[in-house]
Amino acid sequence: MRPLAFLVVSLGFFSLLVGCAGVSGSGLPTPLPVEFMPTAIALTLEAQGVSFLTPTRGQGENTPSGVSQKTPAASGETAVPKDPRATTPAVGEASSPVPPTMTSPPQPTLPLATSTATLAPPFPAAPVQIFREGELSKVHSPLPVSLSLTSRVGKVVRVELYGEDGRLLARHLRTYSNIPWEVAKIGVDLEFGISAAAEAGRLLVSVEDSFGRLIDVNSVDLILISTGQSEFNPPTALWQRLIIEEPVPQALIQGGTLIISGRALPNNPDQPLRVMLVGENGQILGQRLAGVEFGKPGDYGKYVAEVPYTVTDLTPALLVIFEEGEPLTDIAHLSSLPVMLAP
Repeated sequence: MRPLAFLVVSLGFFSLLVGCAGVSGSGLPTPLPVEFMPTAIALTLEAQGVSFLTPTRGQGENTPSGVSQKTPAASGETAVPKDPRATTPAVGEASSPVPPTMTSPPQPTLPLATSTATLAPPFPAAPVQIFREGELSKVHSPLPVSLSLTSRVGKVVRVELYGEDGRLLARHLRTYSNIPWEVAKIGVDLEFGISAAAEAGRLLVSVEDSFGRLIDVNSVDLILISTGQSEFNPPTALWQRLIIEEPVPQALIQGGTLIISGRALPNNPDQPLRVMLVGENGQILGQRLAGVEFGKPGDYGKYVAEVPYTVTDLTPALLVIFEEGEPLTDIAHLSSLPVMLAP
């Protein structure tokens, strides 16, 4: 065997013997304890040129010991609020600054309403509505009248025009035989004549029931002219001027006293209203005056009154509240509702 070949074979055999001895002698290397892992990792990273800064005491408690972290106060940098959604970088990763979170400006907050004011209840439509003429319209003969009636139990309807001294200038009478009815429509022209160039007047519409008692009255004050053209103001007699809120229709009243309350917008705010209890035979069972208290001029006021009455048995009656209308008419506005009176 040549010397060179023998040398190569000898070296290979020697290497095989050394490798087998290492495997059978010492075994696998023992892993480091867990508590030494952070130190070993830090030393390894430092050897590779990666530097960490040590945090101040009280900060970075979860950071491995030996890993330093520079605080903004120590370096003179401006502190940036940390984004709560950002996660702590893992050990061995380069720490990059967290970009500031873009947040929309706070929206203005409207103050909560603390007022306890409530809206006023609606005004009911008048059982007798006068559509064509408004308050203080200038009218020339003939006077066109357009009405809508919803009392349902009216027997006789009177459409009347009065002059400034209370004289009757014109009248239209209509009687209904089939009661109750739903809605009645009336359209009529009232012919009238006056001697003066102009004077005050009143268009009055009244409704009576089968017992001859007034159940509804509505009116509009006008300016009557003998020459010229009529000038109509917007209608003002569409809403109930005298509203009864208590009692309700067909209420049973006991104890000899009836309490009535509601709202009113009379022509004369300084004049009290009249309240009456009227029997089916026309007898006055009780009556009382009711003053109106106004919160502000031109608005509806409130009234309340206690009406004493005397009956011996259960008695049906009509509760009537009205505004006097002199000198033109006895009554300007009237409302009513049926009740039952007990001793």
